[in-house]
Amino acid sequence: MIRALIKLIWGFVWWAAGLFVIYYVITTYGDQILELNDDSSQEEEAIKESARIFIESLFENDYYKGKPYIYFGDGLTDESVQGMYTLYQTGFQIHSSLSKGFTGITPNFQYRIEDIQFVDPEHVRLTYMIKSDISNEEYIQSTFIKEDNVWKIHITSFFTGTM
Repeated sequence: MIRALIKLIWGFVWWAAGLFVIYYVITTYGDQILELNDDSSQEEEAIKESARIFIESLFENDYYKGKPYIYFGDGLTDESVQGMYTLYQTGFQIHSSLSKGFTGITPNFQYRIEDIQFVDPEHVRLTYMIKSDISNEEYIQSTFIKEDNVWKIHITSFFTGTM
Protein backbone atom coordinates (compact mmCIF):
# COMPACT_ATOMS: atom_id res chain seq x y z
CA MET A 1 0.00 0.00 0.00
CA ILE A 2 2.80 2.39 0.89
CA ARG A 3 4.66 1.48 -2.31
CA ALA A 4 1.58 2.32 -4.37
CA LEU A 5 1.26 5.64 -2.55
CA ILE A 6 4.95 6.44 -3.15
CA LYS A 7 4.59 5.57 -6.86
CA LEU A 8 1.51 7.77 -7.07
CA ILE A 9 3.29 10.70 -5.40
CA TRP A 10 6.41 10.17 -7.54
CA GLY A 11 4.27 10.09 -10.70
CA PHE A 12 2.58 13.31 -9.64
CA VAL A 13 6.00 14.96 -9.08
CA TRP A 14 7.16 13.98 -12.60
CA TRP A 15 3.87 15.15 -14.08
CA ALA A 16 4.17 18.54 -12.30
CA ALA A 17 7.82 18.84 -13.40
CA GLY A 18 6.77 18.17 -17.00
CA LEU A 19 4.09 20.85 -16.81
CA PHE A 20 6.63 23.29 -15.36
CA VAL A 21 9.06 22.61 -18.23
CA ILE A 22 6.30 23.14 -20.80
CA TYR A 23 5.23 26.37 -19.05
CA TYR A 24 8.83 27.60 -18.92
CA VAL A 25 9.47 26.89 -22.61
CA ILE A 26 6.24 28.57 -23.71
CA THR A 27 6.75 31.68 -21.60
CA THR A 28 10.44 32.00 -22.46
CA TYR A 29 10.45 31.09 -26.16
CA GLY A 30 6.80 31.41 -27.19
CA ASP A 31 7.16 34.86 -28.74
CA GLN A 32 10.21 33.74 -30.71
CA ILE A 33 8.37 30.67 -32.00
CA LEU A 34 5.38 32.78 -33.08
CA GLU A 35 7.70 35.30 -34.73
CA LEU A 36 9.47 32.50 -36.61
CA ASN A 37 6.15 31.12 -37.91
CA ASP A 38 5.03 34.62 -38.88
CA ASP A 39 8.28 35.21 -40.80
CA SER A 40 7.96 31.96 -42.74
CA SER A 41 4.35 32.69 -43.71
CA GLN A 42 5.38 36.18 -44.88
CA GLU A 43 8.22 34.62 -46.89
CA GLU A 44 5.82 32.11 -48.41
CA GLU A 45 3.48 34.92 -49.48
CA ALA A 46 6.40 36.83 -51.01
CA ILE A 47 7.47 33.69 -52.91
CA LYS A 48 3.93 33.12 -54.21
CA GLU A 49 3.70 36.74 -55.35
CA SER A 50 7.03 36.51 -57.23
CA ALA A 51 5.98 33.19 -58.77
CA ARG A 52 2.61 34.60 -59.81
CA ILE A 53 4.09 37.71 -61.45
CA PHE A 54 6.73 35.65 -63.28
CA ILE A 55 4.35 33.04 -64.72
CA GLU A 56 1.77 35.64 -65.73
CA SER A 57 4.46 37.69 -67.46
CA LEU A 58 5.50 34.54 -69.31
CA PHE A 59 1.93 33.76 -70.43
CA GLU A 60 1.47 37.39 -71.51
CA ASN A 61 4.93 37.53 -73.15
CA ASP A 62 5.66 40.64 -71.07
CA TYR A 63 9.36 40.22 -70.31
CA TYR A 64 9.72 43.58 -68.57
CA LYS A 65 6.92 42.76 -66.11
CA GLY A 66 8.72 39.57 -65.06
CA LYS A 67 12.31 40.83 -65.25
CA PRO A 68 12.53 42.06 -61.60
CA TYR A 69 11.68 38.50 -60.49
CA ILE A 70 14.29 36.70 -62.60
CA TYR A 71 17.63 35.60 -61.17
CA PHE A 72 20.37 36.32 -63.72
CA GLY A 73 22.91 33.77 -62.52
CA ASP A 74 24.99 31.40 -64.60
CA GLY A 75 26.19 34.21 -66.90
CA LEU A 76 22.76 34.88 -68.40
CA THR A 77 22.22 38.14 -70.24
CA ASP A 78 19.12 40.20 -70.80
CA GLU A 79 19.04 39.12 -74.46
CA SER A 80 19.32 35.40 -73.68
CA VAL A 81 16.43 35.52 -71.20
CA GLN A 82 14.31 37.53 -73.65
CA GLY A 83 15.07 34.80 -76.18
CA MET A 84 13.82 32.17 -73.73
CA TYR A 85 10.60 34.16 -73.26
CA THR A 86 10.11 34.40 -77.02
CA LEU A 87 10.80 30.70 -77.48
CA TYR A 88 8.32 29.76 -74.75
CA GLN A 89 5.71 32.14 -76.19
CA THR A 90 6.22 30.56 -79.62
CA GLY A 91 5.52 27.18 -78.01
CA PHE A 92 2.28 28.54 -76.56
CA GLN A 93 1.27 29.91 -79.97
CA ILE A 94 2.04 26.62 -81.74
CA HIS A 95 0.08 24.71 -79.10
CA SER A 96 -2.83 27.14 -79.49
CA SER A 97 -2.77 27.02 -83.31
CA LEU A 98 -2.61 23.23 -83.45
CA SER A 99 -5.35 22.93 -80.87
CA LYS A 100 -7.57 25.38 -82.69
CA GLY A 101 -6.93 23.58 -85.98
CA PHE A 102 -7.79 20.14 -84.56
CA THR A 103 -10.54 21.02 -82.11
CA GLY A 104 -11.70 24.52 -83.04
CA ILE A 105 -10.91 25.64 -79.49
CA THR A 106 -8.26 28.19 -78.54
CA PRO A 107 -6.91 26.82 -75.27
CA ASN A 108 -7.02 28.79 -72.08
CA PHE A 109 -3.78 28.28 -70.12
CA GLN A 110 -4.02 28.04 -66.36
CA TYR A 111 -1.50 27.65 -63.57
CA ARG A 112 -1.46 26.86 -59.88
CA ILE A 113 1.34 26.94 -57.34
CA GLU A 114 1.34 23.41 -55.97
CA ASP A 115 4.17 23.19 -53.47
CA ILE A 116 6.84 25.32 -51.82
CA GLN A 117 9.80 23.61 -50.13
CA PHE A 118 12.41 25.66 -48.28
CA VAL A 119 15.88 24.30 -49.03
CA ASP A 120 17.54 26.97 -46.88
CA PRO A 121 16.70 30.60 -46.01
CA GLU A 122 17.83 31.78 -49.46
CA HIS A 123 16.65 28.90 -51.73
CA VAL A 124 13.21 27.44 -52.37
CA ARG A 125 11.88 24.67 -54.65
CA LEU A 126 8.50 25.60 -56.07
CA THR A 127 6.21 23.39 -58.14
CA TYR A 128 3.87 24.92 -60.72
CA MET A 129 0.96 23.03 -62.23
CA ILE A 130 0.29 24.29 -65.76
CA LYS A 131 -2.50 23.10 -68.04
CA SER A 132 -4.75 24.23 -70.81
CA ASP A 133 -8.38 23.42 -71.53
CA ILE A 134 -7.33 20.63 -73.88
CA SER A 135 -4.16 19.25 -72.31
CA ASN A 136 -3.20 17.33 -69.22
CA GLU A 137 -1.65 18.91 -66.18
CA GLU A 138 2.10 19.43 -66.37
CA TYR A 139 4.18 19.91 -63.23
CA ILE A 140 7.25 22.11 -63.40
CA GLN A 141 9.72 22.40 -60.54
CA SER A 142 11.73 25.59 -60.30
CA THR A 143 14.23 27.09 -57.91
CA PHE A 144 13.70 30.51 -56.38
CA ILE A 145 16.63 32.43 -54.91
CA LYS A 146 16.39 35.35 -52.51
CA GLU A 147 18.48 38.18 -53.93
CA ASP A 148 18.37 41.78 -52.68
CA ASN A 149 15.47 40.78 -50.41
CA VAL A 150 13.34 39.73 -53.43
CA TRP A 151 12.49 36.13 -54.37
CA LYS A 152 13.60 35.54 -57.95
CA ILE A 153 13.16 32.50 -60.17
CA HIS A 154 16.29 30.74 -61.33
CA ILE A 155 15.19 30.97 -64.94
CA THR A 156 17.21 28.03 -66.25
CA SER A 157 15.61 25.75 -63.63
CA PHE A 158 12.18 26.70 -64.98
CA PHE A 159 12.99 26.19 -68.64
CA THR A 160 14.86 22.92 -68.06
CA GLY A 161 11.92 21.77 -65.91
CA THR A 162 9.58 22.17 -68.88
CA MET A 163 11.58 19.97 -71.23
